[in-house]
Amino acid sequence: MKDDSGVSGDGKLKIVCEIFADQVRQKNRSGSHLNKLGYANVIAQFKERTGKTYTKLQFKNKWDKLRRDYTNWKQLGKETGCNWNAVKKLYEAPDWWWKKINDVGHSFYFGQIL
Repeated sequence: MKDDSGVSGDGKLKIVCEIFADQVRQKNRSGSHLNKLGYANVIAQFKERTGKTYTKLQFKNKWDKLRRDYTNWKQLGKETGCNWNAVKKLYEAPDWWWKKINDVGHSFYFGQIL
């Protein structure tokens, strides 16, 4: 049964990330993806926690998308010189970065300052 809101809607993203992380900790992966048992566990646990059923392909697509997002997120820190503060859950920028932002002004296009 396919749900139109997708795997990410209505707080489901946090749940799927927790289940993915649990499967990785249990070593239910082969290479860069979960193995057959890992996906079977994800499908079962997700249904148990949300009442929603998705296919292995839908979870694989979500895994791939999250992986791309994480790679981009890490790259953001490298390219901007900003560091992630896990306690505050935000990027912290060095003084030179803020000076550059202030020199450009408040109405700027983010892509132009990098």
